[in-house]
Amino acid sequence: MIRFSRQDIRERTAYFLDVVSLADRHKLLPRECSGGMQQRVAIARALAADPKVLLLDEPFGALDLHIRATMQEFLYRLWERTRLTAILITHDLEEALLLAQQVHVLAPNPDRISCLTTLGAGLQAVTSTS
Repeated sequence: MIRFSRQDIRERTAYFLDVVSLADRHKLLPRECSGGMQQRVAIARALAADPKVLLLDEPFGALDLHIRATMQEFLYRLWERTRLTAILITHDLEEALLLAQQVHVLAPNPDRISCLTTLGAGLQAVTSTS
């Protein structure tokens, strides 16, 4: 386990709060944060571990529609900034199509992929594996 000095912790905390656009809110208590802010803090905590892959399991499911749209835009901008590989698990196909470069749709009995969609500048390919 990597040990950081208190100064390193302060610097890393400030950096990752800036990455998730919360640098100006660093003194807020958790109960004072909106749902979107709490999600960004969770992402900052995950990023602080310097992962090779960011796993997001229904990260916006509990958020209202407006905050969800804001967080989807935030996640896309975060990806543009970091280019970190992220795996987003969602039941919202529109969200997947908005954020993903590849979408894997599971069959009703989720033991196989029923559809693989590769996205880029528009829909490039749709391949059915059934």
